[in-house]
Amino acid sequence: MSKYPKPTKRRKKPIKITKIIRDSVLTRDDNKCRLCDDVAVDLHHLLFKSLGGNNSSYNLIPLCRAHHELAHKYQHKYFNILFITQLTHYPQLKKEDLKK
Repeated sequence: MSKYPKPTKRRKKPIKITKIIRDSVLTRDDNKCRLCDDVAVDLHHLLFKSLGGNNSSYNLIPLCRAHHELAHKYQHKYFNILFITQLTHYPQLKKEDLKK
């Protein structure tokens, strides 16, 4: 037995997205994944909360499960792709608008 305790996993706090914001984002995109038009299952933050992103509709897009997993796996590549798709709804959007 080790004299050092095992490190405990830190639990992530759940991200609180209000029902109003969630419904407005899903309505804006007709409950479809922004990349493939399948049914949207998850909302994805363009700029992650851990990097200072907020919960505004500017920073959230609906994705199917497959694209949501890819967006997290290849976050740097997907950020630019997803940001460009967001400009179709918000042409005046700047990357700074996604922060807290």
